[in-house]
This record gives sequence, structure tokens and C-alpha cells, in this order.
Amino acid sequence: MKGSVALATIDVNPDRLGMARFIFDHCGVKTVPLNTRELHTELNSDSFSAVIFPGGDPGLYREELGATGIAALKEFIFAGGGCITICAGTTFAVEIGLLEARIVSVPGCGVYRLQNRRDHAIFRDYSENEGIATLRINGPYLQVFGDTQSLADYDPAGQFAAIISRTYERGRVIGFSIHPEGGLAWGGGNYNPYFYFDGRVNRTHHMLQNAISWVQRADSGKSPMILPECPMMK
Repeated sequence: MKGSVALATIDVNPDRLGMARFIFDHCGVKTVPLNTRELHTELNSDSFSAVIFPGGDPGLYREELGATGIAALKEFIFAGGGCITICAGTTFAVEIGLLEARIVSVPGCGVYRLQNRRDHAIFRDYSENEGIATLRINGPYLQVFGDTQSLADYDPAGQFAAIISRTYERGRVIGFSIHPEGGLAWGGGNYNPYFYFDGRVNRTHHMLQNAISWVQRADSGKSPMILPECPMMK
């Protein structure tokens, strides 16, 4: 299965797994679901080129993976594997030190237009002046530092990043605060409180596809970087 993309299913209820895989399949992203045990034992660069941590509960990710599972994830990335995190998955990546950012919790669900897009491979399917409307479901506002870069912001002033990335010597990580795959969100209306944002129809799925391609091409053949432990960001 070398080159396959793993989908972490730690916080995906078995009844919802089919829907989660349908959404990714609909966006042209084929995944292989891995549960907690499988992430400990099967996530390696011989079988997989990338892993996706979708939205959910970052605390549950930390609890279920534990120190051993988190170490295995870091080893996978240091060996040249790629990692894509979405919404709470990005919070998890920040908390364990894979991405360097301060988290600002600002509740909010709806459609947000990306600001200050950088020149990056994930935007290759969009014209220079094209506004990209995306789905946010309480995703973290991010203030990057260190080796982590902002690829797009929530605000014109550039205070809060919506998409961030970090490049190691052999591996790459991209964190989406938004949901490029789309999904079901609370709209707040009295008669139609929920709405479905289709990532394929709204063309945000290109960012996810391109992000996977970018992290899959990470291996430079150099020695892996050793990442120091990072205290959990509150």
C-alpha cells in the first residue's frame, strides 16, 4: 500500500466512518482508515505516504494515541511521511509540537473567505485574484511562530492564520483550520439551522488534493530533524 493515505479514525464513530470516507472519496481523496492500534503499529513510510487527522477532539487524540502513538507519528513524519490536519486535528498537531502556533479560540461556524494567500502549491488550481470561500466549524485561529508559516489568513491584517505549514528535513505538515473537504455545519437559522458545504462543488477540495501531493513529495533523503518536546498550548 505504499503511497496510500491513512485516515485516523480515533474520533470517528463507526456509524459515521462511512460518511467521513464518502466525503473524502467525493473530493477525490482515497483513504485507508486506521484506528488507534493500527496507528501505533501500521503507520510507517513503507506502507503510507501521508496521514490525515480530521476534525474531532484533540484531547481524545492525545489520550488514545498516548506517548507511544505520538512518538510513532513523529517518527513517521521525520522519516519522510506527510501529515494533513483539519480543524481539531490541527489543534492536536499544535499541542504536540508538530506545528508551531498559538491557538486563539474564536467560536464560529460558516463560510469564510481566505485572505492573504501565499504563493504555494496548494493553491495551484486557483487564479491569482480568485477568492476562496471555505467552511469553518469552530476551527482555531492560529498565530504562527518559529519554522511554521501561514499560507492563508482569516483576516486582511494577517493576525490569524487559517492554513499553516511546517517543513522538516524529510517530512511536511499542513494544518487546515478550515474544512477543505466540506461537511455539515450549523448555520444558526430558525428554519434551516444546518447546511451542507460541498467541498467539491465549491472547489475547496483542490486545496486538500494539492496538500496531499505536496506532503507526499517531502522526502529529501536527509537525516530527520529531532523535534523537542512542546508543552500543550492552552
